Amino acid sequence: MTARRKNTARGGCGFWIATCALACLLLLVNSAVAIAIYAALSAIAPEVFDRPKLAQAVLLVVPVLMLVPEWRLIDWLGERIALRRKQ
Repeated sequence: MTARRKNTARGGCGFWIATCALACLLLLVNSAVAIAIYAALSAIAPEVFDRPKLAQAVLLVVPVLMLVPEWRLIDWLGERIALRRKQ
């Protein structure tokens, strides 16, 4: 008979729903930050930043790229908390 894998906290549907909800929340916050930064840069150098295609590209790509360090930070914090619980 095959051994069953122990159920972990990351194995259920609830974990994936929470992960998606957190990603959506982070994307909303990241979008607001990207819009604020882009608006400030547009005020400083309008000849560079007043292009609609550039604005669309920046406001699409920057929030998604901001997710990478945020998820790495979340993973790091999770590992630190798990290590503290083991001690």
